[in-house]
Amino acid sequence: MELQPVSTNDQFNVYPFSIKVTDWDVSGNFNKMGTLEYMYKTKFFLDIKRDEQVQVDQNFSRLRFELYDSVDRLIGTSDKSFIGPSRLVTGENNIQFTGTSEQFEHPLTIRVYEVFTTAGGDAKRLLGVFKQ
Repeated sequence: MELQPVSTNDQFNVYPFSIKVTDWDVSGNFNKMGTLEYMYKTKFFLDIKRDEQVQVDQNFSRLRFELYDSVDRLIGTSDKSFIGPSRLVTGENNIQFTGTSEQFEHPLTIRVYEVFTTAGGDAKRLLGVFKQ
């Protein structure tokens, strides 16, 4: 039994941001020359709006994208910030996962979390689930 139902909605809020997923796609690439493993990349097309009255710094929460295979095993993760040179932006966001698999996985699931850094480590809140 879930404490809170999982949102399959394409909109979520991470104060002071309002985020809408307009489209997404995930693909796998086979590395023939090196490790002989599949590496995965996703594209999230986002519409991000920010409350201009709120200042955001490097200690602010970030989004974590987790990639799972068809039997719910974690393949890889990627963290993206709302500030800095490789921040999430309105429009196309390319996300490379740190993690590989030895066989091509399909269908894939991406879970998006808001991640907070605390004294005891990272804490995360599930925002949405995207399934192929």
